[in-house]
Amino acid sequence: MRHPAPRGFESLEPRLAMAGLVTFADVDGDTVTVRTNRGTDAQLGAALTLAPTGTRGGYQLRQVALGGPVFAGTNLTITARPSAIGGDGQVDVGEIVTALDLGRVTVAGDLGRIIAGNANLATPGVAALTVVSIGQRGTVTGAPNFETVVIGPVPTIRVAGNMVARFAVGGRAADVVIGGSIAGVLENDGFEAGSIGRMIVGGNVFGGSANGSGRVYAYGGGIDRLVIRGDVVGGSGGFSGALGTAGRIGFARIGGSLLGGGNTGSGSVFTGSAGINRLVVGGNIVGGSGTSAGGLQAYGPVGSIAVGGSIQGADGPGSGVVYAAAGLGTIEIGAKLRGGLGAMSGQVVATRIGTLRVDRIQAGDGPESGGVRASSLGTVVVRGDILGSTLQPAIISAVGAATPTGPRAIGSLTIGGSMNNAVVLGGYAAFGLTAVNGAARIGAVVVRGNMTGSSIVAGVENIGAPHPSGLPQFGDGLDVPVAGRRGSRIDSLVVNGLASGSADVLSFSGVLANSIGTVRLGGRPYTVTSAGITPTSPNLQFRLIN
Repeated sequence: MRHPAPRGFESLEPRLAMAGLVTFADVDGDTVTVRTNRGTDAQLGAALTLAPTGTRGGYQLRQVALGGPVFAGTNLTITARPSAIGGDGQVDVGEIVTALDLGRVTVAGDLGRIIAGNANLATPGVAALTVVSIGQRGTVTGAPNFETVVIGPVPTIRVAGNMVARFAVGGRAADVVIGGSIAGVLENDGFEAGSIGRMIVGGNVFGGSANGSGRVYAYGGGIDRLVIRGDVVGGSGGFSGALGTAGRIGFARIGGSLLGGGNTGSGSVFTGSAGINRLVVGGNIVGGSGTSAGGLQAYGPVGSIAVGGSIQGADGPGSGVVYAAAGLGTIEIGAKLRGGLGAMSGQVVATRIGTLRVDRIQAGDGPESGGVRASSLGTVVVRGDILGSTLQPAIISAVGAATPTGPRAIGSLTIGGSMNNAVVLGGYAAFGLTAVNGAARIGAVVVRGNMTGSSIVAGVENIGAPHPSGLPQFGDGLDVPVAGRRGSRIDSLVVNGLASGSADVLSFSGVLANSIGTVRLGGRPYTVTSAGITPTSPNLQFRLIN
Protein backbone atom coordinates (compact mmCIF):
# COMPACT_ATOMS: atom_id res chain seq x y z
CA MET A 1 0.00 0.00 0.00
CA ARG A 2 1.60 3.30 -1.11
CA HIS A 3 1.08 6.49 0.92
CA PRO A 4 2.73 9.45 -0.84
CA ALA A 5 1.71 11.90 1.87
CA PRO A 6 0.29 10.16 4.93
CA ARG A 7 -0.56 11.89 8.16
CA GLY A 8 2.67 12.84 9.90
CA PHE A 9 4.57 14.04 6.81
CA GLU A 10 6.08 17.51 7.10
CA SER A 11 6.66 19.53 3.93
CA LEU A 12 9.59 21.94 4.00
CA GLU A 13 9.92 25.26 2.18
CA PRO A 14 11.29 24.99 -1.38
CA ARG A 15 15.09 24.80 -1.44
CA LEU A 16 17.48 26.38 -3.90
CA ALA A 17 19.01 23.01 -4.92
CA MET A 18 16.72 20.20 -6.01
CA ALA A 19 16.49 17.70 -3.15
CA GLY A 20 13.88 15.54 -1.52
CA LEU A 21 13.02 15.38 2.17
CA VAL A 22 10.18 13.57 3.89
CA THR A 23 9.54 12.92 7.58
CA PHE A 24 7.14 10.59 9.34
CA ALA A 25 6.66 8.80 12.65
CA ASP A 26 7.72 5.15 12.72
CA VAL A 27 6.21 2.23 14.61
CA ASP A 28 7.74 3.03 18.00
CA GLY A 29 7.55 6.80 17.87
CA ASP A 30 10.82 7.87 16.23
CA THR A 31 10.75 10.83 13.91
CA VAL A 32 12.17 9.41 10.66
CA THR A 33 13.79 11.62 8.04
CA VAL A 34 14.26 10.37 4.48
CA ARG A 35 16.52 12.59 2.43
CA THR A 36 17.92 12.58 -1.13
CA ASN A 37 20.09 15.19 -2.79
CA ARG A 38 18.15 14.84 -6.04
CA GLY A 39 14.46 14.97 -6.84
CA THR A 40 11.76 16.88 -5.01
CA ASP A 41 9.81 16.26 -1.83
CA ALA A 42 6.86 15.09 -3.86
CA GLN A 43 8.95 12.77 -6.02
CA LEU A 44 10.60 11.28 -2.94
CA GLY A 45 7.27 10.94 -1.16
CA ALA A 46 5.89 9.04 -4.15
CA ALA A 47 8.85 6.65 -3.94
CA LEU A 48 8.01 5.56 -0.40
CA THR A 49 5.67 2.75 0.55
CA LEU A 50 4.55 2.95 4.16
CA ALA A 51 2.19 0.73 6.08
CA PRO A 52 0.29 2.00 9.12
CA THR A 53 1.26 -0.20 12.03
CA GLY A 54 2.06 -0.15 15.71
CA THR A 55 0.03 1.25 18.58
CA ARG A 56 1.20 4.85 18.27
CA GLY A 57 -0.12 5.76 14.85
CA GLY A 58 3.24 5.30 13.13
CA TYR A 59 4.32 3.75 9.85
CA GLN A 60 6.61 0.92 8.70
CA LEU A 61 8.78 1.96 5.75
CA ARG A 62 8.36 -1.08 3.58
CA GLN A 63 9.95 0.13 0.35
CA VAL A 64 11.95 2.95 -1.19
CA ALA A 65 11.54 2.65 -5.00
CA LEU A 66 13.70 5.26 -6.72
CA GLY A 67 12.49 5.21 -10.31
CA GLY A 68 13.09 7.72 -13.07
CA PRO A 69 16.31 9.42 -14.12
CA VAL A 70 15.87 12.21 -11.56
CA PHE A 71 17.31 9.96 -8.84
CA ALA A 72 20.31 8.68 -10.82
CA GLY A 73 23.39 8.86 -8.61
CA THR A 74 21.47 10.31 -5.67
CA ASN A 75 22.54 9.97 -2.08
CA LEU A 76 19.88 8.46 0.18
CA THR A 77 19.87 8.96 3.94
CA ILE A 78 17.27 7.50 6.30
CA THR A 79 17.70 8.54 9.94
CA ALA A 80 15.62 8.49 13.10
CA ARG A 81 15.51 10.34 16.40
CA PRO A 82 13.33 9.63 19.42
CA SER A 83 10.31 11.90 19.91
CA ALA A 84 8.20 12.82 22.89
CA ILE A 85 6.07 9.70 22.36
CA GLY A 86 8.98 7.23 22.18
CA GLY A 87 11.53 5.72 19.83
CA ASP A 88 14.95 4.07 19.92
CA GLY A 89 16.83 6.16 17.39
CA GLN A 90 16.62 3.48 14.70
CA VAL A 91 14.39 2.87 11.71
CA ASP A 92 13.95 -0.42 9.86
CA VAL A 93 13.49 -0.49 6.09
CA GLY A 94 12.10 -3.40 4.12
CA GLU A 95 13.85 -2.74 0.81
CA ILE A 96 15.47 -0.15 -1.41
CA VAL A 97 14.80 -0.86 -5.08
CA THR A 98 16.08 0.92 -8.17
CA ALA A 99 17.53 0.21 -11.60
CA LEU A 100 19.86 3.21 -11.17
CA ASP A 101 23.33 3.65 -9.75
CA LEU A 102 23.17 5.30 -6.33
CA GLY A 103 25.56 7.46 -4.37
CA ARG A 104 25.92 7.12 -0.60
CA VAL A 105 23.12 5.13 1.05
CA THR A 106 22.69 5.32 4.83
CA VAL A 107 20.03 3.56 6.90
CA ALA A 108 19.97 4.06 10.65
CA GLY A 109 18.49 0.64 11.30
CA ASP A 110 17.96 -2.76 9.71
CA LEU A 111 17.73 -3.05 5.92
CA GLY A 112 16.04 -6.14 4.51
CA ARG A 113 17.63 -5.84 1.07
CA ILE A 114 18.81 -3.40 -1.59
CA ILE A 115 18.51 -3.82 -5.36
CA ALA A 116 20.51 -1.19 -7.25
CA GLY A 117 22.78 -0.51 -10.19
CA ASN A 118 22.40 0.09 -13.89
CA ALA A 119 23.73 -2.06 -16.72
CA ASN A 120 27.15 -0.37 -16.75
CA LEU A 121 29.35 -2.71 -14.72
CA ALA A 122 32.22 -0.22 -14.71
CA THR A 123 30.41 2.30 -12.49
CA PRO A 124 29.55 1.70 -8.81
CA GLY A 125 26.04 0.40 -8.30
CA VAL A 126 26.19 2.00 -4.84
CA ALA A 127 29.04 4.35 -3.97
CA ALA A 128 28.85 3.57 -0.23
CA LEU A 129 26.40 1.67 1.97
CA THR A 130 26.11 2.21 5.72
CA VAL A 131 23.48 0.35 7.77
CA VAL A 132 22.98 -1.00 11.26
CA SER A 133 22.18 -4.55 10.10
CA ILE A 134 20.98 -6.48 7.08
CA GLY A 135 18.13 -8.98 7.34
CA GLN A 136 18.32 -9.12 11.12
CA ARG A 137 14.68 -8.12 11.64
CA GLY A 138 13.25 -10.67 9.23
CA THR A 139 10.12 -10.03 7.18
CA VAL A 140 8.47 -7.78 9.78
CA THR A 141 10.00 -4.83 7.93
CA GLY A 142 8.17 -5.74 4.73
CA ALA A 143 11.16 -7.21 2.90
CA PRO A 144 9.91 -9.79 0.38
CA ASN A 145 13.20 -11.70 0.74
CA PHE A 146 16.77 -11.04 1.82
CA GLU A 147 18.60 -11.18 -1.50
CA THR A 148 20.59 -8.02 -2.10
CA VAL A 149 21.91 -7.55 -5.64
CA VAL A 150 24.04 -4.57 -6.59
CA ILE A 151 25.03 -4.42 -10.26
CA GLY A 152 28.50 -2.96 -10.45
CA PRO A 153 31.17 -2.44 -7.79
CA VAL A 154 30.58 -1.08 -4.28
CA PRO A 155 33.61 0.80 -2.95
CA THR A 156 32.52 0.93 0.72
CA ILE A 157 30.19 -1.19 2.84
CA ARG A 158 29.66 -0.68 6.57
CA VAL A 159 27.32 -2.90 8.60
CA ALA A 160 27.43 -2.19 12.32
CA GLY A 161 25.68 -5.41 13.35
CA ASN A 162 24.80 -8.75 11.75
CA MET A 163 24.16 -9.84 8.18
CA VAL A 164 21.45 -12.50 7.88
CA ALA A 165 20.93 -12.33 4.13
CA ARG A 166 22.47 -12.91 0.75
CA PHE A 167 24.46 -9.87 -0.30
CA ALA A 168 25.77 -10.08 -3.87
CA VAL A 169 27.96 -7.43 -5.48
CA GLY A 170 28.31 -7.64 -9.26
CA GLY A 171 31.85 -6.30 -9.23
CA ARG A 172 34.54 -5.41 -6.72
CA ALA A 173 33.71 -4.80 -3.06
CA ALA A 174 36.73 -2.75 -2.13
CA ASP A 175 36.25 -2.11 1.60
CA VAL A 176 33.78 -4.13 3.68
CA VAL A 177 33.38 -4.00 7.46
CA ILE A 178 30.68 -6.04 9.23
CA GLY A 179 30.72 -5.39 12.95
CA GLY A 180 28.67 -8.43 13.90
CA SER A 181 28.33 -11.91 12.40
CA ILE A 182 27.33 -13.44 9.08
CA ALA A 183 24.66 -16.08 9.65
CA GLY A 184 23.58 -18.46 6.91
CA VAL A 185 19.96 -19.53 6.46
CA LEU A 186 19.19 -19.96 2.75
CA GLU A 187 21.19 -21.42 -0.12
CA ASN A 188 24.27 -19.40 -1.09
CA ASP A 189 23.56 -16.56 1.33
CA GLY A 190 26.21 -14.59 3.12
CA PHE A 191 28.45 -12.19 1.19
CA GLU A 192 29.75 -12.54 -2.34
CA ALA A 193 31.40 -10.27 -4.87
CA GLY A 194 33.41 -10.47 -8.06
CA SER A 195 36.48 -9.63 -5.99
CA ILE A 196 37.04 -8.35 -2.46
CA GLY A 197 39.64 -5.87 -1.32
CA ARG A 198 39.59 -5.63 2.46
CA MET A 199 36.87 -7.38 4.45
CA ILE A 200 36.55 -7.49 8.25
CA VAL A 201 33.89 -9.45 10.14
CA GLY A 202 33.85 -8.56 13.83
CA GLY A 203 31.89 -11.64 14.89
CA ASN A 204 31.51 -15.15 13.50
CA VAL A 205 30.59 -16.76 10.18
CA PHE A 206 27.88 -19.39 10.67
CA GLY A 207 26.75 -21.93 8.10
CA GLY A 208 23.23 -23.27 8.04
CA SER A 209 21.29 -26.24 6.72
CA ALA A 210 21.22 -25.05 3.09
CA ASN A 211 24.11 -25.58 0.69
CA GLY A 212 26.47 -22.62 0.56
CA SER A 213 24.71 -20.84 3.41
CA GLY A 214 26.76 -18.45 5.49
CA ARG A 215 29.70 -18.00 3.16
CA VAL A 216 32.15 -15.33 2.07
CA TYR A 217 32.95 -15.84 -1.59
CA ALA A 218 34.74 -13.99 -4.41
CA TYR A 219 33.57 -15.61 -7.62
CA GLY A 220 35.71 -13.79 -10.17
CA GLY A 221 38.93 -12.34 -8.81
CA GLY A 222 40.46 -12.87 -5.41
CA ILE A 223 40.37 -11.58 -1.85
CA ASP A 224 43.15 -9.21 -0.86
CA ARG A 225 42.67 -9.27 2.91
CA LEU A 226 40.05 -11.13 4.96
CA VAL A 227 39.77 -10.97 8.75
CA ILE A 228 37.16 -12.93 10.74
CA ARG A 229 37.58 -12.00 14.39
CA GLY A 230 35.48 -14.89 15.70
CA ASP A 231 34.92 -18.47 14.52
CA VAL A 232 34.01 -19.90 11.12
CA VAL A 233 31.45 -22.64 11.75
CA GLY A 234 30.15 -25.08 9.17
CA GLY A 235 26.52 -26.18 9.16
CA SER A 236 24.67 -29.17 7.79
CA GLY A 237 24.64 -27.75 4.26
CA GLY A 238 27.40 -28.50 1.77
CA PHE A 239 30.13 -25.82 1.79
CA SER A 240 28.18 -23.89 4.40
CA GLY A 241 30.13 -21.61 6.70
CA ALA A 242 32.95 -21.41 4.16
CA LEU A 243 35.43 -18.79 2.98
CA GLY A 244 36.58 -19.03 -0.59
CA THR A 245 37.48 -17.60 -3.94
CA ALA A 246 38.02 -18.67 -7.50
CA GLY A 247 41.13 -16.48 -7.45
CA ARG A 248 43.84 -15.83 -4.88
CA ILE A 249 43.62 -14.93 -1.20
CA GLY A 250 46.36 -12.55 -0.18
CA PHE A 251 45.91 -12.76 3.60
CA ALA A 252 43.24 -14.41 5.73
CA ARG A 253 42.98 -14.43 9.52
CA ILE A 254 40.43 -16.31 11.63
CA GLY A 255 40.73 -15.06 15.20
CA GLY A 256 38.87 -18.04 16.64
CA SER A 257 38.57 -21.56 15.21
CA LEU A 258 37.69 -23.12 11.86
CA LEU A 259 35.05 -25.74 12.66
CA GLY A 260 33.71 -28.31 10.22
CA GLY A 261 30.04 -29.20 9.98
CA GLY A 262 27.87 -32.06 8.84
CA ASN A 263 28.30 -31.90 5.07
CA THR A 264 30.97 -31.79 2.38
CA GLY A 265 33.37 -28.86 2.68
CA SER A 266 31.44 -27.14 5.46
CA GLY A 267 33.49 -24.95 7.77
CA SER A 268 36.38 -24.69 5.31
CA VAL A 269 38.64 -22.28 3.45
CA PHE A 270 39.07 -22.94 -0.26
CA THR A 271 40.91 -21.29 -3.13
CA GLY A 272 41.34 -21.75 -6.85
CA SER A 273 44.55 -22.33 -8.76
CA ALA A 274 46.04 -19.01 -7.59
CA GLY A 275 46.23 -20.24 -3.98
CA ILE A 276 46.74 -18.22 -0.81
CA ASN A 277 49.68 -16.21 0.44
CA ARG A 278 49.11 -16.51 4.20
CA LEU A 279 46.46 -18.07 6.46
CA VAL A 280 46.38 -17.51 10.22
CA VAL A 281 43.97 -19.36 12.54
CA GLY A 282 44.16 -18.21 16.14
CA GLY A 283 42.33 -21.22 17.55
CA ASN A 284 41.89 -24.73 16.16
CA ILE A 285 41.05 -26.33 12.83
CA VAL A 286 38.56 -29.09 13.63
CA GLY A 287 36.89 -31.45 11.18
CA GLY A 288 33.22 -32.36 11.15
CA SER A 289 31.06 -35.30 10.17
CA GLY A 290 31.02 -34.20 6.52
CA THR A 291 33.63 -35.24 3.96
CA SER A 292 36.52 -32.73 3.89
CA ALA A 293 34.72 -30.62 6.48
CA GLY A 294 36.82 -28.22 8.53
CA GLY A 295 40.10 -27.42 6.83
CA LEU A 296 41.83 -25.80 3.88
CA GLN A 297 41.45 -26.87 0.26
CA ALA A 298 43.91 -24.86 -1.83
CA TYR A 299 44.34 -25.76 -5.48
CA GLY A 300 47.16 -23.28 -5.90
CA PRO A 301 50.37 -22.53 -3.99
CA VAL A 302 50.19 -21.69 -0.27
CA GLY A 303 52.84 -19.40 1.18
CA SER A 304 52.45 -19.95 4.92
CA ILE A 305 49.97 -21.19 7.52
CA ALA A 306 49.98 -20.52 11.26
CA VAL A 307 47.53 -22.35 13.56
CA GLY A 308 47.60 -21.28 17.19
CA GLY A 309 45.91 -24.44 18.44
CA SER A 310 45.46 -27.90 16.94
CA ILE A 311 44.48 -29.44 13.62
CA GLN A 312 42.04 -32.21 14.52
CA GLY A 313 40.26 -34.77 12.38
CA ALA A 314 36.71 -35.90 13.11
CA ASP A 315 34.16 -38.44 11.86
CA GLY A 316 34.11 -37.28 8.25
CA PRO A 317 36.58 -38.75 5.73
CA GLY A 318 39.32 -36.23 5.04
CA SER A 319 37.99 -33.90 7.72
CA GLY A 320 40.34 -31.56 9.53
CA VAL A 321 42.82 -31.60 6.65
CA VAL A 322 45.08 -28.89 5.27
CA TYR A 323 45.49 -29.63 1.55
CA ALA A 324 47.79 -27.66 -0.75
CA ALA A 325 47.73 -29.07 -4.28
CA ALA A 326 50.52 -26.83 -5.55
CA GLY A 327 52.78 -26.76 -2.51
CA LEU A 328 53.05 -25.21 0.94
CA GLY A 329 55.94 -23.04 2.07
CA THR A 330 55.71 -23.22 5.86
CA ILE A 331 53.14 -24.40 8.38
CA GLU A 332 53.33 -23.78 12.12
CA ILE A 333 50.91 -25.71 14.37
CA GLY A 334 50.92 -24.50 17.97
CA ALA A 335 49.50 -27.71 19.46
CA LYS A 336 48.81 -31.13 17.94
CA LEU A 337 48.06 -32.64 14.56
CA ARG A 338 45.62 -35.43 15.37
CA GLY A 339 43.54 -37.86 13.37
CA GLY A 340 39.90 -38.64 13.98
CA LEU A 341 37.46 -41.44 13.28
CA GLY A 342 37.23 -40.56 9.59
CA ALA A 343 39.67 -42.09 7.12
CA MET A 344 42.66 -39.85 6.34
CA SER A 345 41.40 -37.20 8.74
CA GLY A 346 43.58 -34.80 10.70
CA GLN A 347 46.40 -34.42 8.20
CA VAL A 348 48.58 -31.98 6.29
CA VAL A 349 48.81 -32.98 2.62
CA ALA A 350 50.71 -31.09 -0.10
CA THR A 351 52.81 -31.65 -3.18
CA ARG A 352 55.70 -29.94 -1.38
CA ILE A 353 56.12 -28.70 2.18
CA GLY A 354 59.10 -26.50 2.91
CA THR A 355 58.93 -26.42 6.71
CA LEU A 356 56.48 -27.99 9.16
CA ARG A 357 56.56 -27.40 12.91
CA VAL A 358 54.06 -28.98 15.27
CA ASP A 359 53.83 -29.76 18.97
CA ARG A 360 52.68 -33.37 18.56
CA ILE A 361 51.43 -35.76 15.87
CA GLN A 362 48.88 -38.34 16.93
CA ALA A 363 46.99 -40.95 14.94
CA GLY A 364 43.23 -41.26 15.31
CA ASP A 365 40.92 -44.24 15.13
CA GLY A 366 40.24 -43.83 11.41
CA PRO A 367 42.35 -45.56 8.74
CA GLU A 368 45.51 -43.58 7.88
CA SER A 369 44.43 -40.68 10.08
CA GLY A 370 46.83 -38.29 11.76
CA GLY A 371 49.94 -37.46 9.78
CA VAL A 372 51.79 -35.60 7.05
CA ARG A 373 51.99 -36.52 3.35
CA ALA A 374 53.80 -34.79 0.51
CA SER A 375 55.74 -35.28 -2.67
CA SER A 376 58.68 -33.76 -0.82
CA LEU A 377 59.12 -32.62 2.77
CA GLY A 378 61.80 -30.16 3.79
CA THR A 379 62.33 -29.53 7.50
CA VAL A 380 59.96 -31.30 9.89
CA VAL A 381 60.12 -30.46 13.60
CA VAL A 382 57.87 -32.21 16.12
CA ARG A 383 58.41 -30.53 19.48
CA GLY A 384 56.85 -33.38 21.44
CA ASP A 385 55.85 -36.96 20.60
CA ILE A 386 54.64 -38.82 17.54
CA LEU A 387 52.01 -41.22 18.81
CA GLY A 388 50.17 -44.01 17.04
CA SER A 389 48.84 -47.43 17.96
CA THR A 390 49.46 -50.93 16.71
CA LEU A 391 46.20 -50.66 14.74
CA GLN A 392 46.67 -47.11 13.46
CA PRO A 393 50.25 -45.84 13.24
CA ALA A 394 50.96 -42.16 12.84
CA ILE A 395 52.30 -41.46 9.33
CA ILE A 396 54.89 -39.14 7.82
CA SER A 397 55.29 -39.88 4.12
CA ALA A 398 56.91 -38.31 1.06
CA VAL A 399 57.94 -39.45 -2.41
CA GLY A 400 61.20 -37.61 -3.08
CA ALA A 401 63.17 -37.37 -6.32
CA ALA A 402 64.20 -40.41 -8.34
CA THR A 403 67.68 -38.95 -8.92
CA PRO A 404 70.51 -38.35 -6.42
CA THR A 405 70.58 -34.62 -7.20
CA GLY A 406 66.84 -34.02 -6.70
CA PRO A 407 65.04 -33.16 -3.47
CA ARG A 408 65.06 -35.66 -0.64
CA ALA A 409 61.75 -37.21 0.28
CA ILE A 410 62.29 -35.77 3.78
CA GLY A 411 65.01 -33.18 4.29
CA SER A 412 65.23 -33.63 8.05
CA LEU A 413 63.05 -34.87 10.90
CA THR A 414 63.50 -33.84 14.52
CA ILE A 415 61.30 -35.30 17.25
CA GLY A 416 61.66 -33.59 20.61
CA GLY A 417 59.89 -36.38 22.46
CA SER A 418 59.35 -40.05 21.66
CA MET A 419 58.23 -41.91 18.56
CA ASN A 420 55.69 -44.63 19.34
CA ASN A 421 53.95 -46.76 16.70
CA ALA A 422 54.75 -44.45 13.80
CA VAL A 423 56.00 -44.92 10.25
CA VAL A 424 58.25 -42.56 8.32
CA LEU A 425 58.11 -43.44 4.65
CA GLY A 426 60.41 -42.21 1.90
CA GLY A 427 59.37 -43.10 -1.65
CA TYR A 428 55.62 -43.50 -1.05
CA ALA A 429 52.80 -41.72 -2.86
CA ALA A 430 50.67 -39.44 -0.71
CA PHE A 431 47.40 -41.14 -1.62
CA GLY A 432 47.21 -44.88 -1.19
CA LEU A 433 50.70 -44.95 0.35
CA THR A 434 51.96 -46.94 -2.62
CA ALA A 435 55.72 -47.53 -2.94
CA VAL A 436 56.83 -45.69 -6.09
CA ASN A 437 60.43 -44.50 -5.64
CA GLY A 438 63.28 -46.91 -4.94
CA ALA A 439 65.81 -44.05 -4.90
CA ALA A 440 64.10 -42.01 -2.17
CA ARG A 441 66.33 -40.34 0.41
CA ILE A 442 65.71 -39.19 3.98
CA GLY A 443 68.03 -36.69 5.65
CA ALA A 444 68.99 -36.50 9.33
CA VAL A 445 66.50 -38.02 11.79
CA VAL A 446 66.75 -37.18 15.50
CA VAL A 447 64.53 -38.71 18.21
CA ARG A 448 65.30 -37.16 21.59
CA GLY A 449 63.20 -39.67 23.49
CA ASN A 450 62.48 -43.34 22.80
CA MET A 451 61.65 -45.05 19.53
CA THR A 452 59.12 -47.84 20.04
CA GLY A 453 57.34 -50.02 17.50
CA SER A 454 58.18 -47.60 14.68
CA SER A 455 59.67 -47.80 11.21
CA ILE A 456 61.81 -45.46 9.13
CA VAL A 457 62.24 -46.64 5.56
CA ALA A 458 63.56 -45.12 2.33
CA GLY A 459 62.95 -46.76 -1.05
CA VAL A 460 61.91 -50.06 0.53
CA GLU A 461 58.69 -52.03 0.25
CA ASN A 462 57.47 -55.19 1.93
CA ILE A 463 56.19 -58.19 -0.02
CA GLY A 464 54.81 -60.02 2.98
CA ALA A 465 51.49 -59.82 4.77
CA PRO A 466 50.43 -56.26 5.57
CA HIS A 467 50.29 -54.73 9.00
CA PRO A 468 46.82 -54.89 10.68
CA SER A 469 46.41 -51.24 9.70
CA GLY A 470 46.78 -52.16 6.02
CA LEU A 471 50.24 -50.55 5.83
CA PRO A 472 53.31 -52.61 4.94
CA GLN A 473 54.78 -54.56 7.86
CA PHE A 474 58.47 -53.74 7.70
CA GLY A 475 61.22 -55.64 9.47
CA ASP A 476 59.88 -59.16 9.00
CA GLY A 477 62.61 -60.19 6.57
CA LEU A 478 60.44 -59.69 3.48
CA ASP A 479 61.67 -56.17 2.67
CA VAL A 480 62.97 -55.41 -0.84
CA PRO A 481 63.99 -52.32 -2.85
CA VAL A 482 61.05 -50.64 -4.57
CA ALA A 483 60.93 -52.03 -8.13
CA GLY A 484 64.38 -53.49 -7.54
CA ARG A 485 65.96 -50.05 -7.73
CA ARG A 486 69.01 -49.03 -5.69
CA GLY A 487 70.06 -45.61 -4.40
CA SER A 488 67.80 -45.03 -1.39
CA ARG A 489 69.43 -43.61 1.72
CA ILE A 490 68.85 -42.48 5.30
CA ASP A 491 71.62 -39.96 6.04
CA SER A 492 71.66 -40.43 9.83
CA LEU A 493 69.58 -41.53 12.79
CA VAL A 494 70.03 -40.52 16.42
CA VAL A 495 67.79 -41.95 19.14
CA ASN A 496 68.74 -40.54 22.53
CA GLY A 497 66.57 -43.02 24.43
CA LEU A 498 65.75 -46.67 23.84
CA ALA A 499 65.01 -48.20 20.43
CA SER A 500 62.70 -51.21 20.66
CA GLY A 501 60.05 -53.10 18.77
CA SER A 502 56.36 -53.21 19.50
CA ALA A 503 55.01 -54.83 22.66
CA ASP A 504 52.95 -56.92 20.24
CA VAL A 505 55.41 -59.64 19.23
CA LEU A 506 53.46 -60.21 16.00
CA SER A 507 54.08 -56.63 14.84
CA PHE A 508 57.41 -55.90 13.17
CA SER A 509 59.20 -52.65 12.42
CA GLY A 510 62.46 -51.57 10.91
CA VAL A 511 64.93 -48.87 9.86
CA LEU A 512 65.63 -49.84 6.27
CA ALA A 513 67.29 -48.36 3.18
CA ASN A 514 69.84 -49.22 0.53
CA SER A 515 72.31 -47.02 2.42
CA ILE A 516 72.19 -45.80 6.03
CA GLY A 517 74.71 -43.33 7.45
CA THR A 518 75.55 -42.68 11.10
CA VAL A 519 73.32 -44.41 13.64
CA ARG A 520 73.48 -43.63 17.38
CA LEU A 521 71.21 -45.42 19.82
CA GLY A 522 71.24 -44.39 23.46
CA GLY A 523 74.50 -42.53 22.89
CA ARG A 524 76.30 -45.49 21.27
CA PRO A 525 77.33 -45.50 17.57
CA TYR A 526 76.48 -48.39 15.26
CA THR A 527 77.32 -49.31 11.67
CA VAL A 528 74.38 -50.75 9.81
CA THR A 529 74.99 -53.67 7.45
CA SER A 530 72.80 -55.99 5.43
CA ALA A 531 72.96 -58.40 8.37
CA GLY A 532 71.57 -55.78 10.75
CA ILE A 533 72.93 -54.43 14.02
CA THR A 534 72.75 -55.47 17.64
CA PRO A 535 71.47 -54.86 20.23
CA THR A 536 67.94 -54.78 18.90
CA SER A 537 64.53 -56.13 19.80
CA PRO A 538 63.53 -59.37 18.05
CA ASN A 539 60.81 -57.55 16.10
CA LEU A 540 62.85 -54.42 15.23
CA GLN A 541 65.47 -54.51 12.44
CA PHE A 542 68.13 -52.02 11.35
CA ARG A 543 69.26 -53.28 7.94
CA LEU A 544 70.60 -52.32 4.56
CA ILE A 545 68.28 -53.62 1.84
CA ASN A 546 70.22 -54.52 -1.30
